[in-house]
Amino acid sequence: MRRGLLIAATAGAFLALTPFAAASIVLDRTIADVAPGMTRAQAEAELGSPVVGWFRTGNGYRPDLDRAGVLRYRGGIALVWSTPARRMRDCAEPPRAQQRTKDAWTGYVRCALAAVPSSAPVASVVATTAAERTASGLRVGSTLADLTRALPTSAVCLGSPQTAVCTTRGRTLQTRFVVTGGHVSAVELRSA
Repeated sequence: MRRGLLIAATAGAFLALTPFAAASIVLDRTIADVAPGMTRAQAEAELGSPVVGWFRTGNGYRPDLDRAGVLRYRGGIALVWSTPARRMRDCAEPPRAQQRTKDAWTGYVRCALAAVPSSAPVASVVATTAAERTASGLRVGSTLADLTRALPTSAVCLGSPQTAVCTTRGRTLQTRFVVTGGHVSAVELRSA
């Protein structure tokens, strides 16, 4: 009995120290378990609620909400929606004189988040941080040399070592690795 407990404890400690090996980018399938075509409700069941960041302007604050139909989530994941871009542009910003506080933006933020209905389909999924990676370790920050070594031979890379796009293509989806300044700056999953 003691020997069995010792083996189980040792195995558990070993697994706890082993680097996380699960792939969160599955080429031409998912990024963070989200794929184009899923609804907002399905995507948010995986990612949680959108994250609204703030940046300072010369006049005060501004929410980091893209008016073109993009919402940001945990871990540098952004979801692009094809339909609500017009509705997000219709959200009224507070008058310039009132933009000094985050509270002044409350109505705008609510409107922008509500502009994407729960039934809206995801157009594309974009990873912009190194938190997400493929089974072979490709992630934001990888070099073009890393990509050419680890991507399947069917992948197409166009551009220079400093600025390139490498694409893998499945039946219905494609994965694009965008290289800027010699390193992957974004990984995008979209319809082929």
